[in-house]
Amino acid sequence: MPIRKRIALSFKEGRLVSKEINKNSPNDKDNSREKLIRGVGLVSELGFVISFPLVGGVFLGIWLDKRFSSSPKMTLSFLFLGLVIAFSNLFLIISEFSKKKK
Repeated sequence: MPIRKRIALSFKEGRLVSKEINKNSPNDKDNSREKLIRGVGLVSELGFVISFPLVGGVFLGIWLDKRFSSSPKMTLSFLFLGLVIAFSNLFLIISEFSKKKK
């Protein structure tokens, strides 16, 4: 039976570094579970951070359009504003996540 080695690759100071991972380590299973939970949490957070400003902007725009009789102007304006807010939040979360990882 061939022996399998797990190798982790990473970049440090502009160089590719490989590190052998011991498969039978008891902490390895805990670390992989923690990484999975953290990854699922990040993905769900990104979904909410992108969708809420967009949907909120559209609903607010529709409500203001009905109130002031300015058919697509407010909806499009708040949709664009929601898009800007969503991408700024996305940038902040990813930069915060990358700082935690280091």
